[in-house]
Amino acid sequence: MSVRHAALRSPGAGSSPPRLEVVRRRSRSLIQRDAPRRFAPVVVAAVILAATAIVGVLLEQVVLAQSAFKMSRLRTELGAAEARHQELLLEATKLESPRRIERFARTELSLVEPQAVQYLVSDAALSGRNARRAKRGGGPARRAAAPYLAVQPSARLHPSAASPSSSASSEPGP
Repeated sequence: MSVRHAALRSPGAGSSPPRLEVVRRRSRSLIQRDAPRRFAPVVVAAVILAATAIVGVLLEQVVLAQSAFKMSRLRTELGAAEARHQELLLEATKLESPRRIERFARTELSLVEPQAVQYLVSDAALSGRNARRAKRGGGPARRAAAPYLAVQPSARLHPSAASPSSSASSEPGP
C-alpha cells in the first residue's frame, strides 16, 4: 500500500474526509484497448471458422470413402446377381425344351400320346342374352373364333359317325 492510503486508513489519522479528485479522460472512448486486444475477437472468429471448414471437409471425405466402399460392394453383388440370372435363364431354357417336357410326361407322369383328336360341338339352344348375341353374330368372342371353328367342319362328331376304328385310322399313332 502506498503511504497516502496507509495514512487514510489508520485510525488516528485525522478526522477530515478523504480528498477526491476529478480525473479527465484523455480520449472519448470508454475503454482503451491496446493493439493485440482489438484484434482478439476477429482472430477467435477466424479460428472458429477455419476449424469448422476443416471439420466439414474431413466429414465430406469420410462420407465419400464410405460411399465408395458401398458402391464397390454393390458392384460385386450386381456381378453375382447377373451371373445367377444367366444361370437361371439357361435353366429355364432347358426346362422349356419340348423334348424334355415330352420325356418327363412319358416317364414320370406315364402319359401317352392320344391316337386321335376329337372335337365336340354342342348343338344346345341358347337362351336370354346369349341367344340375342348369337342372332347378331355371336358377340366379339364368337366372331374372333369363327375362322377357327370353320377350319374343320368334318370334325363334328355325331353318334352315328363316331367310331373308334375310323378315327384311329385317320391319324398315325406314336
